[in-house]
Amino acid sequence: MKKTINITMCGKGEGSDLVSQGVKYRLPNVQNKQIFGFLRSATHCECSQTLEKEIYSTATCKEVGSGPFFTIGMKSSLTYTSTATSMTDVAELKYLTRNSSIVYNYTFSVTKEMQVKAEEQIKFLLSHLKSDKGNKASIFIDLKKMIKRVHNLQQFDKRDILTDEIQQKTFYDALAEVATDDSVVLLAKLCENGNLDSITQLKFFTTIAFAPNPGPTAMRALTPLIKNIVHITSSQVNESIRVTEEQKRNVSLSQHLLLGASGLAHQFCRVSKDECIASTEYVEMVNAISAYAKVDSMDEILIASLHALGNLDSLTSTAVEAIDAILMSTTEKVLNWTVITAFEAMRRDSCQATLKKTVRNIFADTKRNDQVRIHAYLSLSKCLDNLDIQAIHDTMKDTKSSVGVFIASHVGSIRGSWSPSKLQLNTSMDNIQVSVNLKTLDKSLQSSYFVEYSAFNSNENYGVSGEATIIYTSEKMKPEFFSINATIDLYGRSFNLLEIGLSRRHMMPNQMQQGEMPSSLWFGNDVLGAKDTYYRIFGTTIGLGLESLKDTVQTSIMQIMSGENHSWNFNAIEPMTLADEELTFPSLMGLPYTYDLHAVEFDTVKLLLLSGKTPINEIFESFFKPPFNYKLNIETDYEVEAKGGISLGGNTPIAIGTRFNANMNNRVEFGVEVGSNATVLADFRINFPSNVIESTGINANLFHYHEAQGVSIRLKKKGQAVETKKKFNPTCVKCQLTGLQKCSLVVSEQHLWESKCTLEKIDPKMEGYELQIINTATGYEMVATTPGSDFRREFKLNYIIGNAEKSENIDIGYEVKFGKLVEQGRVVVGMKTPTTSPSFLPSDYSVTLDRKTNSNFAKSLKFEIKQPKENDIELKIDVSRLGSFATNCTFEARHIHVDFDMSFLPDQLQVNGMCDVRDDEKEIIDKCKLAITHKRPDYKINMETSSILNVPKRTLEFDASSSSEKRSIFTFNLSSKFADDIMNGRNTVSMRLDNGEGIYTGSINQTNKMTPEIATSVLEAEFVPSKSPAFTYTSSMTCDGKLKEPSLYDTQALLSVQSKFKGVILAPIEIDVTKEVDYRKVKGKFDYGWTGSSNISMNKKPILWSGTTVNLRTEEGILTAIGYSKDARFQHDFMSHVLFRQKDVGTQIQNTTFSLKKTDIIEKKVQNIAEGSVNKSLVCRSLLDFEIFEFGHMEILDRNVVDWEQLILLHSNEFKLFQEMKEFIGKKTHYTKFMLDISAKVIEEKQKLKFEILTKQQLSPTCPASNFNFTL
Repeated sequence: MKKTINITMCGKGEGSDLVSQGVKYRLPNVQNKQIFGFLRSATHCECSQTLEKEIYSTATCKEVGSGPFFTIGMKSSLTYTSTATSMTDVAELKYLTRNSSIVYNYTFSVTKEMQVKAEEQIKFLLSHLKSDKGNKASIFIDLKKMIKRVHNLQQFDKRDILTDEIQQKTFYDALAEVATDDSVVLLAKLCENGNLDSITQLKFFTTIAFAPNPGPTAMRALTPLIKNIVHITSSQVNESIRVTEEQKRNVSLSQHLLLGASGLAHQFCRVSKDECIASTEYVEMVNAISAYAKVDSMDEILIASLHALGNLDSLTSTAVEAIDAILMSTTEKVLNWTVITAFEAMRRDSCQATLKKTVRNIFADTKRNDQVRIHAYLSLSKCLDNLDIQAIHDTMKDTKSSVGVFIASHVGSIRGSWSPSKLQLNTSMDNIQVSVNLKTLDKSLQSSYFVEYSAFNSNENYGVSGEATIIYTSEKMKPEFFSINATIDLYGRSFNLLEIGLSRRHMMPNQMQQGEMPSSLWFGNDVLGAKDTYYRIFGTTIGLGLESLKDTVQTSIMQIMSGENHSWNFNAIEPMTLADEELTFPSLMGLPYTYDLHAVEFDTVKLLLLSGKTPINEIFESFFKPPFNYKLNIETDYEVEAKGGISLGGNTPIAIGTRFNANMNNRVEFGVEVGSNATVLADFRINFPSNVIESTGINANLFHYHEAQGVSIRLKKKGQAVETKKKFNPTCVKCQLTGLQKCSLVVSEQHLWESKCTLEKIDPKMEGYELQIINTATGYEMVATTPGSDFRREFKLNYIIGNAEKSENIDIGYEVKFGKLVEQGRVVVGMKTPTTSPSFLPSDYSVTLDRKTNSNFAKSLKFEIKQPKENDIELKIDVSRLGSFATNCTFEARHIHVDFDMSFLPDQLQVNGMCDVRDDEKEIIDKCKLAITHKRPDYKINMETSSILNVPKRTLEFDASSSSEKRSIFTFNLSSKFADDIMNGRNTVSMRLDNGEGIYTGSINQTNKMTPEIATSVLEAEFVPSKSPAFTYTSSMTCDGKLKEPSLYDTQALLSVQSKFKGVILAPIEIDVTKEVDYRKVKGKFDYGWTGSSNISMNKKPILWSGTTVNLRTEEGILTAIGYSKDARFQHDFMSHVLFRQKDVGTQIQNTTFSLKKTDIIEKKVQNIAEGSVNKSLVCRSLLDFEIFEFGHMEILDRNVVDWEQLILLHSNEFKLFQEMKEFIGKKTHYTKFMLDISAKVIEEKQKLKFEILTKQQLSPTCPASNFNFTL
């Protein structure tokens, strides 16, 4: 097998086909960047695998790279040691070596033995696919992979293999997403027999539009489906024949079939190049599509057929005749939008001579609608010739023409584009001369225009572009057509990611006569019609409108619903692929590097509705007409699986690599029941048929593997012990109130982690929850229970309806039974509304709660609230064994008065009092009184507080006192006054406390003053205890900001703080603290400096003083810091000096020295605590090319010495990481050494590249040195 590839691109394996969707572009003097650094120059690779006697023997790759100044040639080979006989025959070799749209791909290297293994694996996967078990998403991923390796898929469409619905649905959906020739043949047959649901058909028709390597077989299978499309003709529409939901679905699926089949034919042309038009199958399919491009076809089918023809690279003569007939037609049935869509039918075969001539004539016809002419111009611009340019010049002579204005905007935007994909179009427009008058047309008119935005990095060879087309007509102010297009230019290919077009086709009156009504299937006139929407991915139209998609999904849901007269069943199974990416890169070993990621979401929903004796179709009519009973059972199963990995030789007979998989699944099962009869007004139940209500599991796994002939085996390292699972005991959190518990379980291994969380019933006998509303003789009763449970849970609520005279009362009784707890109670709400009340709101109401329980906390509780007057509220609470509480509150505009009375432990403790607050805008006065009476022992305490806040005078007076029957307990007074300006003035606070045994006084005075140059603050505090010396504290702070010149760049400020404390703790004490900080900034230079000093003395004897000086010269890159601290015995000095130097661009050197010394002042001995230096250099050439080196040396206490080195290097084809640390005690004794050395290189040796990875690590003396070398 032999394949030549261009390694500037990346391809795919068995995953998506994104790269093949790009269109090549060329740029002069631009080299495509490589993904790997050591491949940055390689641009061409030729690989081959050799068979000897039908046995794989060798694989050889030749790689040649070229750059601006060099050429490199490389060759690598791999010899197979396996002696297994290959079953490859000549036909298979021909299939494997055919031309492919894939840039770099080993996908087709599937031997007969691998096919046999895949067939067995498919049967195994389908047999393990059950609706009540997990791993369905994982099975779906593996199923798609195996299907790609099998040619005879018909063998699996049997009842003994697809035994139930989930197996059948999953297998068919996997076939729809794979889109190989064999899967297309099988699905086409199933569609023809009506055995596929609408959603699977929609998925199938969409996927085949991007089939990676379609062949004639697939087109041969799809052609009968196209010919058998059943649709409504235009004459039937005009006769107002009713369109059923089934017909809507058929129309929608027919549209997607036409578009998907044409997309597959386009992919066939990409693979076979010029051979596609010579293919009989291709011609037959195109002609089948063309059969619907007729005036008398239904509008939706006609539009779909024209868009489908637009997906094709080569139009047959039949297709050209059909398109030309629509363009040339003068019948009134051919609307402007049909003509415009006919232009789209030649968008990929834009140089077709017959159609170009017709389009040119339409463009030149000034009687045509402006929108039609603009679309004709856009069609011509894709393949311009001299006749087209002459017609464009003739049109632009009319400077007031909206068509000319659009052409001017289009040409100008294309000429200003940076996108390389538009270089050819730009060149073709060189001879178009745009009139200056068209550029300066009156902007007040709504003119059609084209706008394009693009950006491209020629050094990195990637860019983006976006364009929009907006077309108006002279009669209307709203746009008639709008389209947007987004494109990415990447490594030599342009990807047309998305294009969307919208039209208001009924607003084009040129071909519509006065009074003509649009088709009944069309949308209204005033919106951008959803039916006239088209959307394209990678340039291929895959959808028309939004309503057709809704019709397909809606009718599909109706299809999967089934049921009889008194039951209804809904069973939905839907696998959905979230990611399916497999990228392949060339290697220097002749085998591909494969990176893949696959993710699938698998949803299963089951609903069963039982209506009892009521027919299903009468549910909503009889819902409020008892008796009735409805049951709904709900089962949902949600699973997401993600798999991926990195492998060498992926999708070849031999592969090795690392893989991971992660899974999350959630399963829920419950039921809902609603009923009603003569006595039970409403009966609502939530049923739990299983003990586990909800289950959620998450697991992740990482492992190494090798694969031979399609069989994968996990690998273990040599000498690796058997991994033991760490299984933690399950933990459960129970809630008896709900009868449920939340349980979790965690299992872990070295590379495996599993977690499971469940919501379960505590009592397996509990059936669920039930709520009943029952009619009684006196009113209504509501009962909530958990039927079947051994643990008693019952809640009753009774609503008693009073007689006519007491109808204003609300009387509700309740009863709760929870386990052994039994509680009963009654709530009565009384309301009286006077007839004179204009608002009819209650002016007198009361709430009474009477509660009885068998708990020891409180046997009964009574609660009562009344509003006897408009501004009064009365509240009473009586709790047996605890006490009672009563309060009365009066609210007025600026007055609040509260009285309260409390009794605890029946008459043992009584508390009563009042609180009164008045606000007259100048003063806020509040008074409170509290009396506490206790019987055992017998005593009574009275407390009073009062405060007066005078806002204008800024004063506050607060008084508090407490007394018993025999004596005064304490009196307290606080008086304060605040300055109008806090920053400039004096604030004072004084207090006095008399506790009967002594008098305590205190005061705080603060004086602040601030000027533009200086700010001062003096604080004086004094506290005089009874019969003890006073405590005093004074503090003075001054901030002197002297500005030598009025410039912010020349500043000096001095901050001084002096504090003094005097008092008696164990002995008379006086502490003085003095601090100064001097900050300066030199004018015109980036130099900063500050000096600080601090002195502390006790009883006028210095005990500690310190100082620090810091200077920073940013222009010279110097930072110095010097400081000391000193007491009566020792002085500590520290110093740090840092030098920054910028040697050249990208190179920086940093040198740091530091020291810390300790001096014994009495013995005059100096000891070096620590000193050392650190030298560091950084060389940065680019983000991926740098070198960092650091060397450090430090001595500790003249005994310990620590040296360290560190190097990080990334340059060209070399990476190095080195770290070493040594610690010595004394001069000779070795204590500890640690070293780590890792280096990786790519070495060229005799025109071969070799990887070399060397690692060393050493730790002494705990373990001996060890070396490990690995060479690839």
